[in-house]
Amino acid sequence: AGAGPNKDFYARNVHPEIHRHCSKLYSQGNYFHAVFEAAKVYNKKVREKSHSLEDGQSLMMGAWTTNGVLKLTACKTETDKNFQEGIKFLSAGLMQAMRNPTAHEPALDWPISKEDCLDMLSFISYLFRQLDRAIFFKGK
Repeated sequence: AGAGPNKDFYARNVHPEIHRHCSKLYSQGNYFHAVFEAAKVYNKKVREKSHSLEDGQSLMMGAWTTNGVLKLTACKTETDKNFQEGIKFLSAGLMQAMRNPTAHEPALDWPISKEDCLDMLSFISYLFRQLDRAIFFKGK
């Protein structure tokens, strides 16, 4: 499974959701669409886990904030809060920098190289792993 055109893809050990939604697109050289799919799936999974109707950047800014419903830490110490807020901004940045351009620009006008695709999929994979660890916490 690790040979052929997907060798670099498999070497990244991406999150199972990215593997499921993007491996075929990647193997076809559809790097633009692989990134778009990964970002859309992450958005959908955050929406589901946070029980939110928001989308994109506003979803990430609300769900991952220190008083939001997705918790990676207790959000008590400065380090806890920094990490939680960091994931919020990384997730919002994903929407702004990767999902939105691929949603609004034609693929020919917004080319994504193989290397950039692998880096973006690895980045989204990291966020998926944080989402897997996160607990839903409704608060008071």
